[in-house]
Amino acid sequence: MANFEADANLEIERRFSSDVGGYHGQAKAQPAEQALNEIQIQHKISRELISREISRRNEMKKMGIDPKDEEVKGDRKKMDREEARKEVEMDEHLVEVNVLYQRYDSEPNRGITEDSVERRQAEDGLNKLTPPAKTPWWLLFLKEMTNAFALLLWTGALLCFIAYALDTDSVENVYLGIVLAIVNFLTGCFSYYQNARSSAAMEALQSMSADTATVLRDGQLKKIDSTQLCRGDIVKITAGEKVPADVRILKSVNFKVEQSSLTGEPDE
Repeated sequence: MANFEADANLEIERRFSSDVGGYHGQAKAQPAEQALNEIQIQHKISRELISREISRRNEMKKMGIDPKDEEVKGDRKKMDREEARKEVEMDEHLVEVNVLYQRYDSEPNRGITEDSVERRQAEDGLNKLTPPAKTPWWLLFLKEMTNAFALLLWTGALLCFIAYALDTDSVENVYLGIVLAIVNFLTGCFSYYQNARSSAAMEALQSMSADTATVLRDGQLKKIDSTQLCRGDIVKITAGEKVPADVRILKSVNFKVEQSSLTGEPDE
């Protein structure tokens, strides 16, 4: 469709320029004739576009697809893409500090109140990223039982049982198949147990090394888990501490930030 429109536009420009300029002294075309030619070309373009759209809709109907549903899906996908591309609109770094205090019901010498913490967290959520989805334990166990080496052992055990079925006199095939199946099963259980212990140890280590933040609430400085921060909290950060959230600097003394994790270059 796009190529057809482009060719038609080139044809209009060619005809228009030839009619206006003439050829080596030929009489120039009348404006009415030029307009008529353009209308005829545009009419042909419209008929071709309509014909292609009708053909496309007929093909979709033959395939059992409702063209209206397809258009709705296309619009939804477009809206989802535009929604995902939208940036979070923040003006906390632009407005006056007094405006921030009023917006978040906070005071410079008091901070926020403990009574409002639960309400704020219910509205905005905790100060942490959404954790990735965890794989169910049964799926992890199934992966241990169906890796490449495990599948090789399962195949060997199955072949042993098939060999015994074909020749019942060879009892050693049954014993071999049972041994392979038991060894494979126990190996998978041991691997799953080891991986589960490692994951539990990592989670325990992360919980022990959780970041904390010093906030001003009800006029008193308190140390809390950084995930419990709320909008409107006044945070006190000392040398060596991590910035626990997106904050605006209200007051600083000899302030310096380590930016190597952001820029990739060592700070001098």
